[in-house]
Amino acid sequence: DLAALDMDSEKLEGIEVIGWQNFDAETVAAVQSTDDKVRLVFFWWQCYASTAANQGILDVPAPILSRVFQQVAAGLHSFEQALQLTNVPFPFHYTHATIWLLFMHMLFTPLAVLTWTDRPVLAFLFSGVLIFVFWALYLISAELEHPFGEDEADIDICQLQQTSNTSLQLLLSSEASRTASFSEDKRGGNADMAAAPGSCLFREDYHRKRSNSLAETFNSVLLGTG
Repeated sequence: DLAALDMDSEKLEGIEVIGWQNFDAETVAAVQSTDDKVRLVFFWWQCYASTAANQGILDVPAPILSRVFQQVAAGLHSFEQALQLTNVPFPFHYTHATIWLLFMHMLFTPLAVLTWTDRPVLAFLFSGVLIFVFWALYLISAELEHPFGEDEADIDICQLQQTSNTSLQLLLSSEASRTASFSEDKRGGNADMAAAPGSCLFREDYHRKRSNSLAETFNSVLLGTG
């Protein structure tokens, strides 16, 4: 979803693209040759959806189809907002003014604390706490300024893309192709609305597999720390 935020980022190499091998050489070359990949694909989708609607492939009422166009356009708008976080840096003068103020605060805070107490240990602790808090806030804000970078605390766009791909692949699965229906003895208004426990939504071996997965994760963490 954020594949064009930083074209030099190594993290982009881990992004998975569904059905890339199905496109022809001309389409692949067009995507690879442009730096504005997201908007190009968005324009292609609009053209394809409009053509499919005119040919009767998308046989849905016009209000529903227009809602689909609005939702996809809203996704592009959200992408452009995320893109601003990377392309629009924080004001240069404000950043440098903040750094100078922090240095002045670090210089004058011990002198101000000495007016409160004449005990060196308390003066050192109070000064350290006050200086640490302000510098910690500054460093956190600097980290939040680049949320799509390579640091461990940054947003994992590869995981976001995998989650999105999983949802799209679910739409193409056989489970999503069929319509839910009642059993033979519950049709014709004979169904009852009795409540069932939440475990009915999962298969019988779900909890066993989940427990094994958690145990494997816990063991790998222990081995990694050991």
